[in-house]
This record gives sequence, structure tokens and C-alpha cells, in this order.
Amino acid sequence: MIEFSTGVSILFYALFFLLALGWMYCAEKSKHTGNQILYLIAVLLTIGLPAMLRYNVGIDFQFYLEWAEQIKAAPNLQSALTIADVEASFAVLMYGSYRLFGTSMAGFAFYGLFTQLFMVLGIWSFRKKASPTISLLVYLTTFYLRTYNIMRQALAVAIVFFALQYLLNKQYKKYIIYVLIAMLFHTTAITALALLWYYRPHQYKKKWHKVAAYLLPVVGLVCIELLMKIVFSISIFAQYRVGYDKIYDNSIFTIGTFLLFIKFGLYIGYRLLHRIKPCLLVPDIYTDMLDKAMICDVVFTLMNFKILYAARIGLFFTMPAFIGLSYIWGKSIRKTGGFSIYQLYTLFYTAVLFASAMLSNGYGHLPYRFGLY
Repeated sequence: MIEFSTGVSILFYALFFLLALGWMYCAEKSKHTGNQILYLIAVLLTIGLPAMLRYNVGIDFQFYLEWAEQIKAAPNLQSALTIADVEASFAVLMYGSYRLFGTSMAGFAFYGLFTQLFMVLGIWSFRKKASPTISLLVYLTTFYLRTYNIMRQALAVAIVFFALQYLLNKQYKKYIIYVLIAMLFHTTAITALALLWYYRPHQYKKKWHKVAAYLLPVVGLVCIELLMKIVFSISIFAQYRVGYDKIYDNSIFTIGTFLLFIKFGLYIGYRLLHRIKPCLLVPDIYTDMLDKAMICDVVFTLMNFKILYAARIGLFFTMPAFIGLSYIWGKSIRKTGGFSIYQLYTLFYTAVLFASAMLSNGYGHLPYRFGLY
């Protein structure tokens, strides 16, 4: 096992983030499908290998490793399935990893590789609507490091995010299949079935129908305590009761929420300024989804001040929100020093988030360690 110092770890993250962005930029600008595939593979390897090879990086890593060690001692798979109070897929992966390779590393690598694979492919699927390079930038600075921590749920979220393309293209059977696959890795993915209604492409017959759909998450915020009681009365969610059903009364006034409100305000400002364009008289299923995701992003962030881990509950609804900034990146309405106000804020926002993550070490990503285990 090799451990970097904190300073070297920060530099390591910054360098491979920049390298991945460079590969994605090449893929975005390339006109040849073959070259695009090669560049995307380079992106995947650049962000996937650090996730695959890490050791004791991420807050939850030790818990998973302890479970893996218990699974290793199980005499057979049936016995292994009863050890950890997690989805059977975790036990199967760790049991198989030990039996085939004599180490749990392959099991952890599976989560690292496929989480990044589905995220990269999901980002690429939106390339005609939003810059993949900027989408990757926002992803790396907002969610990537969290995948080192909540690896089971992160994989489920990545699978659902990738599957959104099928939902928007009205390929509902494919979408449901991917949601069911995601549930194998984290049962909370069942909530993504609600997106069949919430993000489903449809025309609003009346304006108030659209307004009501957009304000629905706000109603959820107001009635959160009642909703939590209902959710935890369902057996499939009962295992998540500990920690999730504690109600707090923390102040929402933080630097993070301040930046979030600015981001939301800029997005809404852009959308309002573009309502007069004739092309937007036809409903756009992508922007409709982004509008709702941006609202959910704000709502679930505020919920986090009332309920521990509330932001994790809403990940399946809020993941498309990071596409919002990249969606307005190339739109120049008001420019300052050669950059639009949206571009300047996106660069500022992502830089602050990266710096904050490195200073706080909130996901347990410092120092970075790798090696066989």
C-alpha cells in the first residue's frame, strides 16, 4: 500500500481531473466516432483507475472492508449472504472476489469502474444539449469524490442517470430494466420509478399543471416529516430508518446554500430570458427535466438541514441538476471580459467546491492511498 501526503493527494486529484477534462474536450470536438470512443475510454480510465485502486479512501471504506472480511470467512455463498445487512450483490461480489483472486480488491474495483462508466456514458448521452466537458467538470467537483464514500448508492445513481436517456426517449421498458438493475446495488433506486411520472415527456394542457409539477418538491419540503413516516412504514425502506428519520433544525444560511441559490438564480434567469424564442414554444423534454432537477436540487439541499442524509435520498432526482450549468454554458447573453456571466460563475462555483472538498475532507478522500489488499 502506498500513501500520498495530503498535499500530493490534492495535486493528484487536480491533475487527473484536468487530464480527464482534456480527454473529454477532445471527444467533444472530434468528428469521428472511432476517435470519440478512444477519448471516452481515456476519460473512463483517468477517473476510473483511481477509484478502482484506492485503499481506505472514503468514509465508509472501513465499514465495507470489515463486512468483506466477514464474508471471506463464510464457508459458502449462502452463509455469506446472511452476514452483512446490505444488498445481496455486495456479498456476491466480495465472496466472488475472494474466491477468484484471494482479495476483496476486485469487488471494490467493480464499484469504482462501473460507477464511472455509467456516469461518463450518461454525460455523453446529453452531448447534443449540454457540453460534455463542462458536465464532467461539474460532476468531478460535486459528486465524484462522494462515489468513494457511498459506493453502493453511487453505482445505483450512476445507472439511473445513464438510463434517463431512455426515459426521455420514451423507451420506458429499457428505463425500468436499468432501474431494476440499480436496485440490485442499492434498494433506494426504487424511488427512481417515480421519475417515470415526474420526468416523463408530456405536454402540459394548462399552465397551472406545469407550475404544480414544478412546485411539487416544495410541497414535499413542507410536509417532510409526514412523508418520512410514510416512507419508513414501507418494509423495503425500513433498513434505512436509522439516521434518516432524525429531525433537526439547523440554519440554512451557509456558504454552500448561498452558492446554490446563485446557481439556481442564474439558471432561472437564463430560462426566463429565453422563453420568448419561438423554438421554445414547443415543449423541450430535456429542459423540462432540467428545470425540475434544479428545483429538486435546492429542495433536497434544504431538506438536509432538517433530516440527516436527505440529500442522499434525493440523488436520483437531483443528479441531472449538474447538467444545468453546462446547458447554459455556451449561451452568451451578457459577457464580461470575454466570458458570459454563466461561464464565469460555473468556473467560480466548481473551483470553490473543489477547494472546499479538499479543505474539509468531507468524504474521507484525503490522503489518497492505493495498492493491493
